[in-house]
Amino acid sequence: KTHAYILTGKKKADFLEPVKKSGLNVEIIVRNRDEPSSTRFEEIMHGANFDTSRTDITLGIFEKDRFGGPFAESWYRFLEESKFKKFDLSYACAKLLAVKDESELSTVKVAASICSDLYTHFVKSKILDIIDDEKTIRHSSLSHEIENALENQKYHPKGTLVRDIEACFPPIVQSGGKYNLKFSTSSENTNITFNCIITFLGVRYKYYCSSIVRTLMVQPSDDLKKLYSFTLSLYDLAVCNLKPETKFCNVYKAVLDSVKSNYPQFVENFTRSIGFVTGLEFRENSLIIDSKNVNQIEKGMVFTVLIGFQNVKVAGHRELMCVAVGDT
Repeated sequence: KTHAYILTGKKKADFLEPVKKSGLNVEIIVRNRDEPSSTRFEEIMHGANFDTSRTDITLGIFEKDRFGGPFAESWYRFLEESKFKKFDLSYACAKLLAVKDESELSTVKVAASICSDLYTHFVKSKILDIIDDEKTIRHSSLSHEIENALENQKYHPKGTLVRDIEACFPPIVQSGGKYNLKFSTSSENTNITFNCIITFLGVRYKYYCSSIVRTLMVQPSDDLKKLYSFTLSLYDLAVCNLKPETKFCNVYKAVLDSVKSNYPQFVENFTRSIGFVTGLEFRENSLIIDSKNVNQIEKGMVFTVLIGFQNVKVAGHRELMCVAVGDT
């Protein structure tokens, strides 16, 4: 409760040395590669007054985060051999980090503006040129071009530096009647077709994440335009419901109820979640806006909201269509 112990190699220990001057009770223990890791583990436990044979001590762990390598594996073995009770800290830490202070909120806003500027000044104009000139280009190729543009200062707001900017994930470009509205998908090595073109961008600025999802429609039918307008209204509905003390699941329910009332035929095509808390972690898996999350929203949380219908059959179009909009 009063001390922090960090076990690491010499290089990282040197990097962390200033932390010891912060006034916090931090002890940095340097591990040598030629000695058993268990020696240092015991040193930490002794410093914390932890007896590994005791059963009345609860140790906080991150249950789903399991790393590879000899050092990590030796730590997991050490924990398994101890008598400690284990408690998963994942949700508690996610909730703690989810609430941002003013400085963090300002950084996220800059990250969001970088996303917006990159889409407006490069991606959108690039795709419109491709459409106007009827160029042939693969989804994966455009994704690479967007990623390269992220390293070009001219596409970023004044006052930002390229060295502080990086992609959260490879840009995603989709078209051609086959869509997947997940940030974990990738751009296929197939040619862009001129129907619904969906673009996902994700940017980190000073380690804080933001994203943007946009739809460009080529010669859309009236029914497709109406579906897109409805999607925008759902986005507004979701944002209006993101209020402190509101349950995550109730935000999702409000949006889904509107879908059921207006487009019941597309309920199965609607996204199973409509967003998540973001920050240093792009996606906090325990803080997702879906039908199951009964946790409450807190002031200072930052959300990525994504509303969309994928692979829908719309009158006036032979291929399956997709409409989506997302922002941080």
